[in-house]
Amino acid sequence: MSRTQEIRNDKFPTTEVATSNLPIAGTYNVDAVHSNHRLRCPSPRGPKVRGRFTEFTGVITIGDTLENSSVEATVQAASITTDNEMRDAHLKSPDFLGSRPTRR
Repeated sequence: MSRTQEIRNDKFPTTEVATSNLPIAGTYNVDAVHSNHRLRCPSPRGPKVRGRFTEFTGVITIGDTLENSSVEATVQAASITTDNEMRDAHLKSPDFLGSRPTRR
């Protein structure tokens, strides 16, 4: 993605903005084999809970400007795993993620 950085010159009161080149414009699908969607949430009973979603998709659209670019990600809530079956069952229940099986 483009990086915009301010260039300040102490000798002159002006500020210039330099923008590096964007990648080639187009639509790119996230490669689920080489990507991951992880989560980390605070727990009232101790350390942070860490987990991941195993089923997700993503689309990155690179426009001619950064303002015309976007990212869209969708996760299947039922694919959550924290490597704890009891906690995963609770997270998949209507109390948490079960109320909306797909999150965007």
